[in-house]
Amino acid sequence: IKMFPKEQFCVLDLEHFKGSIDHGMSLIENCLGLEPMGRPYEKTKINTRGTKKGVVPMLDETRVMLNTFFRPYNEKFCSLHLAPIGCETTWLKEWS
Repeated sequence: IKMFPKEQFCVLDLEHFKGSIDHGMSLIENCLGLEPMGRPYEKTKINTRGTKKGVVPMLDETRVMLNTFFRPYNEKFCSLHLAPIGCETTWLKEWS
């Protein structure tokens, strides 16, 4: 942010693509000032690793430790108000 204006950043996460790749891609097109492609994008599997057999959920104490460690970074990130992510995604809501 010190060297580039925040309007030049386009920050997305997987939640923007989870329900529809077209939604995520339209956000990118908008950020870049491109005309919409006008046809559906090819669907692809995203982040399927966590659903594989034998993968256990994160321990609660691990989640607490990580949240504590990353708290100041997440708060700073949310204070930047970068589009289109803002702080509306699941993993950032508590920091806004």
